Amino acid sequence: NGEYYVNSGCTRRSNCSNNQLMVEDSYHCSDDATCDVREGVRRCYCIDGYEGDGVTCTRKAVPKDCQELYVDGSSDGVYTIYPDGWPSGIQVYCEMESNGGGWTVIQRRSSAAVDFYRTWAEYKTGFEDPSRDHWLGNDYIHAITNQKEYSLRIDLTDSSSSSYYALYSSFNISDDADKYRLSIGSYSGNTGYDAMSWHNNKPFSTRDEDNDEWSSYNCAEKHRGAWWFGYYYYFYSNSYCHSHDYYCDYFPRGSSSSCAICAHSHLNGDYDGSTRGTNIFWTNLSGYDCGLQYAEMKIRPV
Repeated sequence: NGEYYVNSGCTRRSNCSNNQLMVEDSYHCSDDATCDVREGVRRCYCIDGYEGDGVTCTRKAVPKDCQELYVDGSSDGVYTIYPDGWPSGIQVYCEMESNGGGWTVIQRRSSAAVDFYRTWAEYKTGFEDPSRDHWLGNDYIHAITNQKEYSLRIDLTDSSSSSYYALYSSFNISDDADKYRLSIGSYSGNTGYDAMSWHNNKPFSTRDEDNDEWSSYNCAEKHRGAWWFGYYYYFYSNSYCHSHDYYCDYFPRGSSSSCAICAHSHLNGDYDGSTRGTNIFWTNLSGYDCGLQYAEMKIRPV
């Protein structure tokens, strides 16, 4: 008595009561369950990420970002998070051991091994392994930053191995339909210049999706990357801007003596920056602002 039997398809369950076999009118697995035999018992079992008796399954509490995974003693590494709209989860690198922990990394540059001169589709879905140099993906960044209010931290290392950081009180980007437009809050840090706020409310641009405000050029192409580029400006000084290190983030305008720039920061440029204006740069960082050796962007709930 009290025992039950479930048929092979988990469509019927029979109970033994008072030495009689009683067939339940209705028995079937939840959409979030599977029919299985475990430890000799056949029944409906909730799939990973869900809990319940198999007939009724509810989603377990799942982490939406690295902050929800963070506890004292957590290690840096790749984790799976489940931001709103992504029930299957996405893999991200969580920085748990420094700067208070709980940071979700959305971008990293440390060498020339990964090419960041990519298409709109590639920036949309992200590229490369989150444990190495990578871009998380604009769709994912949008999903994460629109479920809570997040701050943004940018860590930079220049060619002299000096370290800097910029912290922004809020950060989010809009969706694909609005061209992943940037929204950023107030600045603090030791970079000496707030080089991101100039990009506030600018749409994202790539080499094949020109959303900047310059009709004559594609800023993503000229700066050889992808970023929230804005309206250009010129610098005229004979050939000075074509050669002097101070203007390394400016690109020459054809055969003329002038140079131009579409950004105050650009962290997705060429790592080596062999052509002027294509570098990774942060305006007025320390002396000349090109030739950054390391850049990392990460977010955490406020």
